[in-house]
Amino acid sequence: MPTLFAILFFAGCQNTSNTHEEEPNMAISSLSTPYVGNVSAVSSIIQLLPIPQDSWQQRFMSIGNDSTPYALTVYYEPADPNATAMQTQEMPIDAFERNATFLFEHICNLEKVTFSIRQTPSNDTLDISAYEYHWTITRSHAP
Repeated sequence: MPTLFAILFFAGCQNTSNTHEEEPNMAISSLSTPYVGNVSAVSSIIQLLPIPQDSWQQRFMSIGNDSTPYALTVYYEPADPNATAMQTQEMPIDAFERNATFLFEHICNLEKVTFSIRQTPSNDTLDISAYEYHWTITRSHAP
């Protein structure tokens, strides 16, 4: 009986509509998880999401699963390792909303997503204080 419950729980978590045009649907759908604490699945889902701007890269993530609301932070930085300042003409809110909605659809207990952006490359070290721009959306406010 527990197996049947898990299958039903996964089915209730997946979205049947195709609202995320650039998504690699089959690959991400197979990684859907009921728990934000499933680091392997969550990391794989994030790696497959479209990058909001061509000049950025996603380098880190952090999971807040010690208490509710369960949260996820996705960190972006310049893709060019020699960059001295990121080109941030306008924050890509539409892309953040699409990615957040997709994360909510595939991570059942995720309640809050934050996208954080820094101006310079990280040199492979996560320094949270270096991320100057943050955009957060909760499940209840997702489009």
